[in-house]
Amino acid sequence: MAEHIETHKEGAVLRVAFARPEKKNAITGAMYGALVEAFEAYAADDGLRALVLHGEGGSFTAGNDLRDFLGAGSFEGDPPAFAFIKAIHAAEKPVIVAVEGWAVGIGATILLHADLVFMARSATLRMPFTELGVVPEAGASRLLPRRHGRQVASELFFLQGGMSAQRAYEVGLCNAVTDDGGALPRALEAAEQIARLSPDVVKRTKRLMREPDDLMAHMTEEVRQFGECLRSDEMQAKLAFMTGAKG
Repeated sequence: MAEHIETHKEGAVLRVAFARPEKKNAITGAMYGALVEAFEAYAADDGLRALVLHGEGGSFTAGNDLRDFLGAGSFEGDPPAFAFIKAIHAAEKPVIVAVEGWAVGIGATILLHADLVFMARSATLRMPFTELGVVPEAGASRLLPRRHGRQVASELFFLQGGMSAQRAYEVGLCNAVTDDGGALPRALEAAEQIARLSPDVVKRTKRLMREPDDLMAHMTEEVRQFGECLRSDEMQAKLAFMTGAKG
């Protein structure tokens, strides 16, 4: 695993953690690679029946590490983040997410690919794509309006104040709101419940619930347009300013 991704097996449950709290768990390319490896290991291990994804240090993740992201170059081909989203999308076994603190950018869109989501009371979702000058990613532009309505999607894409845990619960983006510090214990409890079920029946049920698989084509188009936006002079200047201002 990469330095900032930690994995722990707890019986039939695999716990995967963003472990870069000094940077609010901002994700680098190496971390995405380690996350893909963790999901591949999860898929290959018949003894594992549920995966819980969470963040250390009071945050889920602040999204992409902008310095690392800017240094990645032209954004040609499949970027590391897309490989990770494809791994979650392809998961045949349950994925459970526990959110404390901020879930920003891909940290928020991950929730759309999870089977269960638990959020702490002070947790906040934010999708600042249009503010940054890019289109949404990870299938968010398809999944949010289809599942939760155009107005909820527009709220997240165009209004930049963030969405509270309570609001996320009201619109169906999370299963329950816990006290602060309680999201991970609640997610682990759910994982243990799932682990006691027939793994074959759980896989079959998840497969039957899967939406029509035009999502991969849609996500590929999102990545293409995201790359076009990213290569614009305006976006490059904005990213350079932001990383320089933080550094």
